[in-house]
Amino acid sequence: MEIMIIKPSLMRQQVFSLLLIIFVATLPSALNAHGPMARIPEATAFQARLFTADAATGEVVAIDLPNGKLVGRLSTPPFIMALALSHNQRYLFVQRGRSTDRDFVTIIDTGVDPSEAQARPPYIARTILGQAPFTGGKEQISTVAEHDALLMQDGAEIIVMDAADYTSMAGVQPITYKLANPDHYSYVESGAHLYVGHLRSGMIQILDRSSGKEVSRIGNCNTLHGIQLDEQTGRILVGCNSNVMIIGSRGAEANVELGRVNYPIEQRAAVFMEGKNRVIWAFTEGTLPALYRLDLKAEPWTFDVLPVSRAIQQHVSADGNYLLVYTRSGELEIRDGDSGQLLRKLTISGPVELVLDEHVDKAILPGIVTLDSTAFVSLPYEGRIVAVDIERGTVTNTFDIGGEPTRMVVVANKTSPKIAALVDQAVEKRWYGADDINAGANTYRLNCAVCHGEQAQGNFGQGNIDSAPVTAPPPLNGSAHAAHHSLADMLEVIDSGVDPVMPAFGGLLKNQEKLAVIAYYQSLWPKNVYDEWIEVFGQHQINSSVQNSDAQKATEHSHDH
Repeated sequence: MEIMIIKPSLMRQQVFSLLLIIFVATLPSALNAHGPMARIPEATAFQARLFTADAATGEVVAIDLPNGKLVGRLSTPPFIMALALSHNQRYLFVQRGRSTDRDFVTIIDTGVDPSEAQARPPYIARTILGQAPFTGGKEQISTVAEHDALLMQDGAEIIVMDAADYTSMAGVQPITYKLANPDHYSYVESGAHLYVGHLRSGMIQILDRSSGKEVSRIGNCNTLHGIQLDEQTGRILVGCNSNVMIIGSRGAEANVELGRVNYPIEQRAAVFMEGKNRVIWAFTEGTLPALYRLDLKAEPWTFDVLPVSRAIQQHVSADGNYLLVYTRSGELEIRDGDSGQLLRKLTISGPVELVLDEHVDKAILPGIVTLDSTAFVSLPYEGRIVAVDIERGTVTNTFDIGGEPTRMVVVANKTSPKIAALVDQAVEKRWYGADDINAGANTYRLNCAVCHGEQAQGNFGQGNIDSAPVTAPPPLNGSAHAAHHSLADMLEVIDSGVDPVMPAFGGLLKNQEKLAVIAYYQSLWPKNVYDEWIEVFGQHQINSSVQNSDAQKATEHSHDH
């Protein structure tokens, strides 16, 4: 056997040559790593975008509507007290609660231009360190001559943003107006003046809008909280502890106290909302037995009392046509925005029995916002947001986002169809519609909720689903095994019951009522659960069950006649 001996010098040359070949072969790809890359467009079609504050984490959650797609969870300094859109709705101001020794306002680029049909992912543009900053207490930030403005309550200042580009290095050019004292403020702008209410000082400070210089003061309003402008007359309503003070802002009435409106019962007004036909709705915080109605068309002004049932959140639709009242029983009352007459009522959550004392550290209460004829109600105790068709009084969608959603704002594409129509399209992707859900909710509440829970969450006594006995009524909301059964199986269980723990409803409910109950609790199923159910059992099982129901309905109708 012949053995080849390679000299060390020759081996080094061969190794060097091999390395050189490898280097040259990889050289183009290495250079290409710094070459031009294809850029993927971020913009997508957009109808509306909902933002909510998560009281559990301090995050701002962004959801695209109507499908409920989660497009962002943006971390801000915990915890959030308020959300307010900029005057052009392209930015969201996130006001931190006063739970620590530093106060922040985070400004988020919403990714939206309401005049365009596309949106990009939202992102944090900047965070400002302030002195107990206040955005104004409404869904849109306070403004001075169409410039966004922050009220620094501990610094006794109004910071006016002279430019509205919060994403560039030099995009904000603040102008400062000095206020009389550090305080909690109420604020409104009218004509050439700014009206700033001071809670502890009990007075309205009036500033020239252009210069920020003080013009006048009007006092004697103990524990001042809440302010509202009547656009038609220029008169301003100011909430005092024992009455509402009226101030003029135009002509001979300008900057003069015009009178007081007394409260008819032992309940003050601290929040004002404009309803329909120049009707103002007024209320305070806490669980309320009544709301105040003030018709600005009828002088002299007096309050009417509208009794309500343990109301914990109130809102007036953007067009003023509806007054929405969410109660401790978990019901949403839809009332006329003028008279307050009850039009519709539906259950959207379980009963709320928690202590609801909200302070300045963070928001904890449910929120309500409206877009066209759809209301969105955040349920912090259930980790979800419910969409309600106001005109029909039906739940059209549920967004299970987790956490504790509280404050909300919504931005809409002004060129898109109404959001209610888009929500209807989303519902139509399932075998049932909004009318089925509403009918099923009523039947479920009367026959099923006592065992399976108000929100189909099951009943495990003091335990949970893992430790519950076999006889415990299971969840029907998609969190357990209800999704493991076909529609025919579910109908059979309702018909025959489960001995000995569930009675048979076959002789009590018509087939259409049983299907409506299933439609209701399936509407609580997350999209992935429902999609998996369809994939396993197929669309044909739905068609078969619904056809059988239609045949039975025809038989029942013939027997009735």
